[in-house]
Amino acid sequence: MDGCFVTDEWIVDGFYFAVAMHSFQNLIHGPWQLDEPPEEAVQDQP
Repeated sequence: MDGCFVTDEWIVDGFYFAVAMHSFQNLIHGPWQLDEPPEEAVQDQP
């Protein structure tokens, strides 16, 4: 199945965008990673 994504980095800096896209690419190439629980759950700060 072919797919196309349009992304825009206007709302974040370039480094954050690059890290997010790298993580997304890893999930696309290895979706089984989503079957495993995270190593650490970080709570949001209020």
